[in-house]
Amino acid sequence: MAWHETDTGELPELDGQWIEVEVVAIGINFKDVVTAMGIVPENEYALGLECAGIVTRLGKRATKFQQGDRVVALRNAMFANRCRVPESRAQLIPSGVSFDLAATIPIVYCTSLYSMFHLGNLRKGQSVLIHSAAGGVGLAALELARYKGAEVFATVGSEKKKTYLVEKYNMPSERIFNSRSAEFADQILRVTSGRGVDLILNSLTGDLLDASWRICADGGTLVEIGKKDMVDRNRLSMEPFDRGCSYRPVDLSNTKVVSDALIERLLKETFDLIEQGRIEPTHPMSTYGFDAIPDALVRLRGGEQIGKIVISRTNKDTDIEVPIKPMLRVLQLRSDVAYLIVGGLRGLCGSLAVHMARHGARHLLVYNRSGCGDQESSRIIRDCGVYGCRVIAVQGDIRDIEAVKRVVRSIKPPIGGVIQGAMALRDKPFEAMEVDDYHAAVDAKVQGTWNIHLALQESGQDVDFFTMLSSVSGIIGTKGQANYASANTFLDAFASYRQGLGLAANSIDLGVIQDVGYVAQQGESLEQRFDRSEWTPLNERVLRKVLSYSIMQQDPKQPINMASRAQMITGIGDLRGGDNGFGFDNLAADPRFAYLAGSHDASNTADLSAADEEGQRLAQATRAFRVLHASTGSGPPSKEDEAKLIAAGVELLAVQIGKALRLEAEIEPAKPPATYGLDSLSATELRGWVRVSVGAELSSFDITNASSLVELSKKLVAKMPPVVGK
Repeated sequence: MAWHETDTGELPELDGQWIEVEVVAIGINFKDVVTAMGIVPENEYALGLECAGIVTRLGKRATKFQQGDRVVALRNAMFANRCRVPESRAQLIPSGVSFDLAATIPIVYCTSLYSMFHLGNLRKGQSVLIHSAAGGVGLAALELARYKGAEVFATVGSEKKKTYLVEKYNMPSERIFNSRSAEFADQILRVTSGRGVDLILNSLTGDLLDASWRICADGGTLVEIGKKDMVDRNRLSMEPFDRGCSYRPVDLSNTKVVSDALIERLLKETFDLIEQGRIEPTHPMSTYGFDAIPDALVRLRGGEQIGKIVISRTNKDTDIEVPIKPMLRVLQLRSDVAYLIVGGLRGLCGSLAVHMARHGARHLLVYNRSGCGDQESSRIIRDCGVYGCRVIAVQGDIRDIEAVKRVVRSIKPPIGGVIQGAMALRDKPFEAMEVDDYHAAVDAKVQGTWNIHLALQESGQDVDFFTMLSSVSGIIGTKGQANYASANTFLDAFASYRQGLGLAANSIDLGVIQDVGYVAQQGESLEQRFDRSEWTPLNERVLRKVLSYSIMQQDPKQPINMASRAQMITGIGDLRGGDNGFGFDNLAADPRFAYLAGSHDASNTADLSAADEEGQRLAQATRAFRVLHASTGSGPPSKEDEAKLIAAGVELLAVQIGKALRLEAEIEPAKPPATYGLDSLSATELRGWVRVSVGAELSSFDITNASSLVELSKKLVAKMPPVVGK
């Protein structure tokens, strides 16, 4: 993306008191990290809360600024080359303050100012505890507390940060505590003779939040600037409320609560104090280019950053290439053609019919043996009618070539696309399967598909898409379904065959659909047949997305993925494992698929970087643990097997923790993981990784309170799911 050339054509008119700003620098905040990681549910497409830049356009009623003014802005979605904000959410940058430095100011100072002066009502001589005081908000709060003449206590996460506060701000070392342990609470109570602290600016979570809340002085206030405990719906002790204490959460990005007028007031107060020399912009500052945003997020995520991180376009004349996520394509079907759906409307095809009607289809022909006279099919037809789509039901046998030809010839308007969803099940062990059982499951897919193909060829109709609902049973196999699996492998091969003829085709290898279709109709007993460590259930919403992608994949000019145009596999995990962290299924240990996982690791052994070596080591440790677990059988492991599993778990956890925290030294199994900087956020990340990688459900409490890596591995082994089919 050329930095100045992302917009083409005329820009939309700016209404009201809005301004447009060409972004020069962006401040990175911890909320951007947790949003990008999915830890806090926010809009990941609206990252960035603050920027500095140049006013390029003004709205019709905007009077506060002129074109060319240097400003900062505080609003969501600042990760952009150009942003539009209400003028009340912007402020002139004082002369002598650079764009980069200005971008460090808005969110940290407005948050601290609002928290301490407006909500906390901090007064001279009062005491204040600033958690994570070496971070951006912490340093801003420290500046404001010194300006107000408050007695400051602080916590930090490392000796390096403590040293910085002592040297930069002349803070007594006995008033700086460790933010990674709840011991700070008792230490502060001792220093304050049991009184506690008047105001606490909190960003800690879990037990550390509880410890902070309990040391509020009588009538004191804890201002919460984090969100994790609220999102997790954790509990808060009632005892401090009985002493008149207040708990006040703050989130300046919540536009429903924080008005533009309040932001304008906070920005003005902040920059007035800076121009008067009462406070300083945030120091130190680390600067990254726009092409290094992932590196900046990783740096902040590591927890070692002091001060602020800024994304900056320092050279205006240089086009900076940055990776961008392309706009999501929207399915748009034609209204001048008919779409043929083979299969009944009571299952998957019914849901897909409504989806097609919603996206522009106006003529649907449903072809099956039983017709559409039942109540469920009638409901689907009515739902399609709401969107102006006419559904014609034709009763017939897809295996009858002449009948199929007659239908294809008679359809008006002509066929524009096909969904082949015919399915028949005759599940039996292969040795007990009769010829009729085999053909009952095979012919509807094999002969039926071939008949549709021949009929279209004979009539000269070239369809936009020919989507076949296949199954991953043809990929991984399912018990008692040799006939069904073979029919689906035919569909996969036939998609490649049609594409070889220059015709549209795509097979969708569906897994378990949990809320619509055959599995949902059969109830829980059938779903229990599927091992969730190998099968990832899909819901109806995802099913409809898959159909959209299948249709768009067949666009000859712009397929979604050239490398897999003929076949889409859904419903199973990633066999590769390794550095991507999602190799959670047992298929990688299956002899039929193990070579795929192995080849992924072996393909890069020629020129491994340090990161590659770490990723390969993690892949090997993960695979070794899985294979060892699978070999223990379905019952409780023997003491010898359990000891081996615990040792393998220690290796697995040590590698992943070291990788996540970017540790250079090896982790000692006898030490608690917390001693290496594993905080509650890291624990959440590790918990998610363990869940998807090996299938165990550790809790954040298990991780953060583990007395050693060995004890954590014991819990991991104890919480592993039972081995299926052994």
